[in-house]
Amino acid sequence: MVIHQVLYNFVIIFMRNNIQKKIGNGLIYLDVLNFSSVFSLIWSKDITHVISLEKLGLMQNILSIALYLKGISVTEASFFSGDLKLSDNQSVMLKAQTLAGEISFSAAEQVVHSESVLKKYNKLYGRNTIQLFIAKQLYYYIAYWTIRAMVAHVLSDGVCTEVWLKKPYQLNSQLIVDKLPEINVKFYSARIPFFYNLIKILLLDFVRDMRLITRGRRKKNYKEGFGFSVKPSVLMMQEDNIHADLSLRGQPHWLDLSKPNDLFDTYILELLSYKVSKIKDRELLKQANIETISTSIFRFALKCMKKNDKIRQLRKNRYSIYLAALISGNYSSTFYLLRVAALLRHAELMGAAALLLKSKVFLVRETYSCFSDAMMLIAPKINITTIAYQYSNMNIITPFMMTTADKFLIFSDLYKSVFQTDHIKPREFISVGYLYDGVSEFVRKKAIIHQKSLRQAGANFIVCYFDETVQHDRWGLVSKDDHLRELHTLAQCVLDDQSFGVVVKSQFMFNSPSKLYPDDKLLKKAIQTGRYLELKEGFHRNDIYPSEAALIADLCISHKFGATAALEAAIAGVKTVLLDSYGVKTLFDSIYCKADIEYKNIDLLMRAIANYRQGDISSKNLGDWSNIIHYFDSYLDGNAAVRLRKEVVTCINDTLS
Repeated sequence: MVIHQVLYNFVIIFMRNNIQKKIGNGLIYLDVLNFSSVFSLIWSKDITHVISLEKLGLMQNILSIALYLKGISVTEASFFSGDLKLSDNQSVMLKAQTLAGEISFSAAEQVVHSESVLKKYNKLYGRNTIQLFIAKQLYYYIAYWTIRAMVAHVLSDGVCTEVWLKKPYQLNSQLIVDKLPEINVKFYSARIPFFYNLIKILLLDFVRDMRLITRGRRKKNYKEGFGFSVKPSVLMMQEDNIHADLSLRGQPHWLDLSKPNDLFDTYILELLSYKVSKIKDRELLKQANIETISTSIFRFALKCMKKNDKIRQLRKNRYSIYLAALISGNYSSTFYLLRVAALLRHAELMGAAALLLKSKVFLVRETYSCFSDAMMLIAPKINITTIAYQYSNMNIITPFMMTTADKFLIFSDLYKSVFQTDHIKPREFISVGYLYDGVSEFVRKKAIIHQKSLRQAGANFIVCYFDETVQHDRWGLVSKDDHLRELHTLAQCVLDDQSFGVVVKSQFMFNSPSKLYPDDKLLKKAIQTGRYLELKEGFHRNDIYPSEAALIADLCISHKFGATAALEAAIAGVKTVLLDSYGVKTLFDSIYCKADIEYKNIDLLMRAIANYRQGDISSKNLGDWSNIIHYFDSYLDGNAAVRLRKEVVTCINDTLS
């Protein structure tokens, strides 16, 4: 075994030493070295050198020996995609995601109109809901090609080098080529076990379906008559941890627990993997007519509604789609027929549960969920009003956050351009203000306690740092190195300046600095001063509101590519800046530039903060959103939740009149 390893290492080293002799006009970039790509390369002419965009492991190095024998040398590209920028300083990663969104809309339209059965049901259920659902299925799939093509383009300094990518089989590859006219993309045939993939899809759908209808109260059958109250209800999906404590991010934040509304009940389906509140919280919520229910209710609901005409028709349509998939001879068509059939199955489950619970309103935040699109299909058939509400400071168009709901409650009219295309949009937009604009009153006491602790340790100027995300492979936007560098800059300020304090609030628990860098010496030293504080609570998401962290600070630092925490902090009245290390281009850039809030990197920002603290007149408006905040929130009165409740009550009353 040792001899084999020595011989293998010798061959690889020999190949690497001879690479420079091979590089010439025959240079190409390759997405990944595998059997399919190697087979295609061996039969190609004029290729002398291959640069792999994926890391070269043991198998890839063995395959590269076969290429070397053909006269083709192989090296591995070294990069982190978040560090790469286009000629206009725009992030490759973010631009590739934007293009993926644009292509997904076009591809979904082609898929629907090229398959008669999909076209029929897309028209039958209306609003292009099925077309939007397919676009969501395609978004991350397409991003594979746009990101790799653009990374190769930047690594080659814009030279018209060939980029070899595996052929996409779920869409027309020409759509990708047309969106990347400056890149010489070539597709090689990837060996895909089509039949196996389709069988796997069916099996996975079946397993998920069985888990749904048996999850939760497995030993308890819903009693006959459950849900047949005279009172109508609002149906929701679990999209967060469930709390009665309104000082923590969770569900249902929009209800006033101190003034229960007896007009309707609220049911929250435990569809996602979030934690359910404590028993004490459950009791408090139940007193406000709010109840969480397991998805095992689907089984009982289907039994009760098996003779309902709308549910039966939905099931019949699903079977006709399965039949079309069975006789289709095209892999792409069959794939999407199966996905849409699964969507109709979810619509059947959700529709039956809604009928059982006498739901008159379906309220949703996470519009990217397939259950959300499923309800958009069935709701008009069973007289349910669908209401979606914005929760993120979206600044580009993406299919994931779009919906075809009856009503879409948005922060302000500014966001209409983000949540619609020429062919896909909700029936009505309603501006209600920023979703969490009223949480300051619930978190202020906790913020004052934290602030007092930092002040007592000597901090008379406190900075709050929001981090959105951190990725751990080469295809991410924010690397651990970049993230840690920003944290180190702030921690060093804490150590160098005894009047400087820092509060850190991560979006996700798994990205908390104490979890990512538990042994970092500099961060530990900063913590020991008593002027460095990390706020975290929850399981998946960090349930601490950005408002709580912001109200502790004199200035907040966020990132432009996210900016929801920044918006919440600005609405809470705290000075807030956006770091733009990644060259983010948004639909709101013409607004951002009207205020002193954008900085290219943490070093430039720290100099601006120093000038601000010294009273430099040129920095007096640092982080001040006062002349632009009205663009993002139509009201600025802290009553967005009140207006959300009003819309729900109006819809309930309309059904009763």
